[in-house]
Amino acid sequence: MSGQRNAGTLDLLTVPQSTPLDVPSSDITLPEAGVYELTADLLFIASWNFTGRHVAAIVAQWFNVTTGTNVPGSNRWWVHDDPGGSVGAVGLASVWENVVVRALVSVTVPTTFRLRGIRGTGNGSAATTANVQHAIQQNGGASQNLIVWRKLAD
Repeated sequence: MSGQRNAGTLDLLTVPQSTPLDVPSSDITLPEAGVYELTADLLFIASWNFTGRHVAAIVAQWFNVTTGTNVPGSNRWWVHDDPGGSVGAVGLASVWENVVVRALVSVTVPTTFRLRGIRGTGNGSAATTANVQHAIQQNGGASQNLIVWRKLAD
């Protein structure tokens, strides 16, 4: 038993740091008891348009909607730190990376899981906090946010 879907874009710019937000269209309901592998292939992106140091951090994690808890060990961090003298020191620039978030879960009843995203910055400067765009997003109209689940055992 397995399945897949494409998740939507999550814009993290306008939310406070360390605030978890649900990734749109990322819910997966596992229909029966068993051990499952959850895999999300995501595109993390940070963009900015100012000079000086910028630090972007994005976290994605699996969340058990049924129990209201994070899935242990599923956090995946991505950090970009530029001192302001290299990539995108002046003007609009972006960096991105594909990130895989995996979890093994055991359920005894039908259970719903979803992805959550969290924004953070490392240096806390006003420019970084206000102007570094953080997103888990689609790229060029083709979804980069593929979610796959499969049953491994009863």
